[in-house]
Amino acid sequence: MAWGKLRREIWERQNGICPICENPVKLSSCVIHHRHNKSQRGKETLENGEARHPSCEAFMHDNYPKGNYERRRHDSRRSPV
Repeated sequence: MAWGKLRREIWERQNGICPICENPVKLSSCVIHHRHNKSQRGKETLENGEARHPSCEAFMHDNYPKGNYERRRHDSRRSPV
């Protein structure tokens, strides 16, 4: 599947909402986060992708670089967009 099509499908699956801050994110400005890193055999699939604001992506990487972000996601929802 072409990257542009996959990116759109990931964004549409989330209804254009960033899962970190729960605010709308534009398709044109979102970044795609891999839930399972490519270095850990994560694939570029619909199930492994998550559309986020660039600031939310940076916030998560800065504050939880090696931690389990799924458990900590709720704490970060007040991150600036």
